[in-house]
Amino acid sequence: MKTLAKSLALAGMLALLMGAPVQQAFAQDQTEATQTDKAAEKAAKKAEKKAQKEAAKAEKQKAKEEAAAKKEAEKMEKKAAIETPAAPTTESAVSYSGDKWEYQAFKLQPPKRTKWLKKWNDLGDEGWEFVATYENYYIFKRPLGK
Repeated sequence: MKTLAKSLALAGMLALLMGAPVQQAFAQDQTEATQTDKAAEKAAKKAEKKAQKEAAKAEKQKAKEEAAAKKEAEKMEKKAAIETPAAPTTESAVSYSGDKWEYQAFKLQPPKRTKWLKKWNDLGDEGWEFVATYENYYIFKRPLGK
C-alpha cells in the first residue's frame, strides 16, 4: 500500500509539475494571440489613416482642378463678352471746353509702312486727330463741321 500511495503521490506531483508548463504554454499562446491582435489592429489603423490622407489629397486636387476650370470658364466668358465694334459710326460730343467734336472709328494698321503712313497722314489732312485705340480700331476726333 505504501508503494501505491507513493506512486499516487508521485503521479499527483508529476501532474502538478506538468500542469505548470501547460499553463505557461497556454498563457504564452494567449499573450501571442493578443499581440497578434494588437499588431493587426495597429496595421488596420495605419491603413485607415493612409486611406484618409489619400482621400484628402484627392479632394484637394479635385478642388484645385475645379478652381482652374472655373477660372478658365470666367476667362472664356470675358473673352466672349468683349464685343468687336460693328461698323464705325460718327457721333457728336461736347468737350470740356464746350467745343463740339465729331468722332470716327477707323479700322487701320499701325503706321509702320509707307502705305499705312499715307492713310494716317490723309486722315490728319482731313482734320482728324487720333484719341484712342481698341484692337485694330483707331478712334479719331475733329471739330464738328469740318
